[in-house]
Amino acid sequence: MPKPGPRTKRGKAVSSRNAFKHGIQAGGVVIHGIEKYEEWEALRDGIVESLQPDGVLENMLAERIALCLWKLRRLDRWQAVITRSSIDATDRDLHHARSLAEAYRSGSLAKGKIPEVEISEDEIMREELARIIPPKHNLDLIMRYESHLHRKYIQTLHELEAMQGRRQGAATPLARVDILGAPSG
Repeated sequence: MPKPGPRTKRGKAVSSRNAFKHGIQAGGVVIHGIEKYEEWEALRDGIVESLQPDGVLENMLAERIALCLWKLRRLDRWQAVITRSSIDATDRDLHHARSLAEAYRSGSLAKGKIPEVEISEDEIMREELARIIPPKHNLDLIMRYESHLHRKYIQTLHELEAMQGRRQGAATPLARVDILGAPSG
């Protein structure tokens, strides 16, 4: 005998997300081996719960908001990795320069003018600080992607708020304009 399914409003709201959680969208949200599906579920469920959607359309908007925030978080991690990689490259470059100088001194390199490798701590710090900001091509990509996700997040949030307001009988504006622009970081 088949089970009748959820009977409460909350149970129906939870089960309405099953197709989204287990369907096509579920596989594309989490990067296997890097991100954890449980973290995505916790974020999504927390955001959906805090936005209190009612019905399928509001629920889809709430899930889209969660997805935008998930991707913004991923972007923050990517930027941190790029920055760390750049700083690590500074250390590798300095190690390589010192290794070449040592090879020259030991005679394993052809003699000529000895390379200067005495680098002060201030020079190292300046080089690391210069590499904290990602290269221009990466920075442009980060900023463009972040702006796109932020606009999508704000637009979806405004639409959800307007739908909820209309559902509750409040007057809602036809259009809401984002005057803030992209986040400042």
